[in-house]
Amino acid sequence: RAKDTAGAIEDAEMTVSLKPHLTQMWGLLGSLHHEVGSLNLAIEALRSAHKNEPENPAFMVQLGELLRQDNKASEAITILKQATELAPKDANAWTNLGAALQQEGKLAGAKIIYEKALALNPKSAAISSNLGGMAMEAKEWETALQYFRRALEIEPNLAEAHSNLGNTLKELGRLDEAEASYTRAIALKPGFAEAHGNLGNMLRECRKYEEAIHHFDLVNTDDAIAQSLECLYMNKNYAEFDKRLYSLSAAGDINLRIAAVSSFAAHQMKKKDPYPFCTNPLDFISINNLADYDLYSNTLIDEIIKQADGYQLTWESRTTKFGFQGPPNVFKNPSKTVSHLECIVQQAVDAYYDSFKLESNLFIKSWPRKYKLAGWYNRLVMNGYHTSHIHSGGWLSGVIYLKPTDLSNNDEGAIEFGLHGYDLPITDEDYPRKLHRPRRGDIVLFPSSLFHRTIPFTTDSERCVIAFDITAV
Repeated sequence: RAKDTAGAIEDAEMTVSLKPHLTQMWGLLGSLHHEVGSLNLAIEALRSAHKNEPENPAFMVQLGELLRQDNKASEAITILKQATELAPKDANAWTNLGAALQQEGKLAGAKIIYEKALALNPKSAAISSNLGGMAMEAKEWETALQYFRRALEIEPNLAEAHSNLGNTLKELGRLDEAEASYTRAIALKPGFAEAHGNLGNMLRECRKYEEAIHHFDLVNTDDAIAQSLECLYMNKNYAEFDKRLYSLSAAGDINLRIAAVSSFAAHQMKKKDPYPFCTNPLDFISINNLADYDLYSNTLIDEIIKQADGYQLTWESRTTKFGFQGPPNVFKNPSKTVSHLECIVQQAVDAYYDSFKLESNLFIKSWPRKYKLAGWYNRLVMNGYHTSHIHSGGWLSGVIYLKPTDLSNNDEGAIEFGLHGYDLPITDEDYPRKLHRPRRGDIVLFPSSLFHRTIPFTTDSERCVIAFDITAV
């Protein structure tokens, strides 16, 4: 089959090189490239088809979806909006537009678009499932339940809907039903990593550690490998924990979640930390202020706060409690003000590296030559806090304090760094930690493998920050 597709691609490329006006052939070439996983080539072929026939909505729908898959949601939205204007009864156009809006974090708009798509195609299990996903993001669990069940009435063998139904039932506390949904998803799609991971997470929460490890081991992603290790530690299976940890340490792969649990376990078990990423992460916290880079930092902060007030944030996330969080796109298509802030962050990151560049751990020795910056808004209100967590997808993480809480009398609203997180059992409470009471404009930088949390605050105020990660590219 692969040989047939390769031959078809070769024939199509030859044809369009001789006759570039053959629009349908460009469309076919795009589909063939997409079939073999060549997303960039597929997009370029569809661009050529769209250029030849700019009023053909079919090519717009196809191109928009490919752009979304390539994380170019903003461009996809523009093209797909044009497609819906040209073909207002094309459910696929509306569905793809909804997916692009959802990816861009424009959740309210995505929901409206998905509902239009469902009205055009009420028998679409995929659209019902998408709306269920939107309801899950909004924590509207009963609504999500209805959409996933509707999707499964239409298409009973839709494994993704069974897995998401399991997530919804879990949130509603209906754990036996959730387990049955996950199991059904896996039966329909045996290699379904997401369902195995979801079931593993639920079993872990139910303290069924051995069963959880079984599912995490089948997933075999960085996160699942670390979760298996954590379950071994929680189950006090220290011999297997040590065996796996030393094997992973010797392999040379970098897994920040394993680095975090290794540092904690080493302290608790009074052993040398074998994982080479950053064995003493608390020594790599750096704090400076926007005023160190810009004499008019107060004006800059006021402008950013004003922009943040109009930003669409979602109530509570996995680690945010009594507060709002936005998608990681603050520095994507930034305003002039945010672009200036981005330049300051890059200067701070460069200064951070210069101050630690002689260190010998992998965190510094393998410092990414090229990186991308992803930032998001967090706004906590009264009683708000962040649970202890790490940024396992980052390398270096940071927080810019736009509006800190009043810390004149106590530590409420402060950031605490430490070795403990993810509910790992504590045998020695005296594990290393550091507290920082932030001021307006503070830029706090730290390894992404370091656990950190926000101390809950009880004053009737709010705490507004931009959190960010740098990741290797």
